[in-house]
Amino acid sequence: MNPARPGPYHSKLRRHVDEILRWRREGLTWKEVTAELAALKPPVKSDPGSVCRFVKRYEKKPYAIGADPRLAAIPVPPQPADPSESTSTTKLTPSQIDKDLKKEAAENQKRLKIF
Repeated sequence: MNPARPGPYHSKLRRHVDEILRWRREGLTWKEVTAELAALKPPVKSDPGSVCRFVKRYEKKPYAIGADPRLAAIPVPPQPADPSESTSTTKLTPSQIDKDLKKEAAENQKRLKIF
């Protein structure tokens, strides 16, 4: 792998994405954003087209699959150890479920009849 090219999701612009987005919201052009990046310590050298493509790609898919830190913060509800255990309080038999579905379908048919 070429050391000058960091690889997917390892852009040198990634750590500056919040600043880039803020500058764009303030109305700076891509050329002005590139100049701001070059003025940082240490300077980030890039061209306006590359910064624009990076932001477009970032807005579409900011993180690699499974690497999104926002998803790590979402608590996952505990799953029952036994699959037969249900979280609902009512246990319906298959015949009851079938009756409920037929009843709901009949009500939907009545609602759909306009004529």
